[in-house]
Amino acid sequence: MMKKEVIFDANLHFEHKRWRSELDFWEDEFILHGGVIDSMQEGIEKHEASIVGHSQLRKEIMDVALVKKHVDFRERMETQRQIYADLKKEFFRFLTKYM
Repeated sequence: MMKKEVIFDANLHFEHKRWRSELDFWEDEFILHGGVIDSMQEGIEKHEASIVGHSQLRKEIMDVALVKKHVDFRERMETQRQIYADLKKEFFRFLTKYM
């Protein structure tokens, strides 16, 4: 039998805050990445509003749809982290080769 994990709003808020900081940093580093970053920041804002609404209803545990949305967003962040790391590697390779 699989044990269900309890997910608290505070944990999701913390992860959103961390994601926003990371996106802000990436935006400063790579302007070309800006459209994707803007879209993701907007997605975080919408999800955060959903969580706040959920919290105002005094529900202790997130519903399945909100958790799924959060997990999907977490996967998008992981993908963007990899893209960012690859871009940065390529950029430094370019600098090393041509500078």
